[in-house]
Amino acid sequence: MARPDFVFLDAGGTLIRTPHLEEILARACAQQGVWVQTEALREAIARALERIDPPRPTSLDLRAYRQWWWRFVQLALEEVGVHGRAERVAQHLWEEYRSGRWLRLFPDTIEALERFRTAGCRLGVLSNWDDTLELFLAQLGIRGYFECVVSSYQVGVEKPDPEIFAYALRLVGVEAARAWHVGDDVVFDYLGALAAGVRPVLVDYAGKLADSAAGVECPIVRTLSDAARVILAHGE
Repeated sequence: MARPDFVFLDAGGTLIRTPHLEEILARACAQQGVWVQTEALREAIARALERIDPPRPTSLDLRAYRQWWWRFVQLALEEVGVHGRAERVAQHLWEEYRSGRWLRLFPDTIEALERFRTAGCRLGVLSNWDDTLELFLAQLGIRGYFECVVSSYQVGVEKPDPEIFAYALRLVGVEAARAWHVGDDVVFDYLGALAAGVRPVLVDYAGKLADSAAGVECPIVRTLSDAARVILAHGE
């Protein structure tokens, strides 16, 4: 069986480990002299997400997203009895987010990318992300592995819309049937790839996909290195 012509990789949850939101918010609060237990913030975040209107905007509108973020932080802090400092916490949190300092690679990210590179496999990033994606990949030291970096902010649509996959395929000159997509979300990555005619693989670092993966007919692996082995085995 021929090796795939191209492999697209999702960013968050696939290449990049992102901390839980309550951990980021707890650190932002501490920076402003507000001490809140992480567990209390986890519950507060869930309640704030139920209360907030409108729902979270997409990555396509940064101004709307920032406004939503500030309102969300205010509601979450209200839930834990913190008043009067929400604006400063939100500002700090936004600056932290835009800096990328909170991002880390998974332990096997480099190993997996090297495996693909050694096999001569062309790679790209395809992610629901804003205008910071390429910068963050560079900061993490992995931008050089990728022939292209495609974000929803750049294209104007988010996964699972097949148009973002079609855009990426046109960009690299590859037919859908000859491409794979590796991600961590059943809706965005699995269903999106299928709708575009691209072969999906799901990565489940947290071991939590079982509840949402009923009926999924693609490989589900624990790490990106496992995904590389599955994909490259099709070229042997």
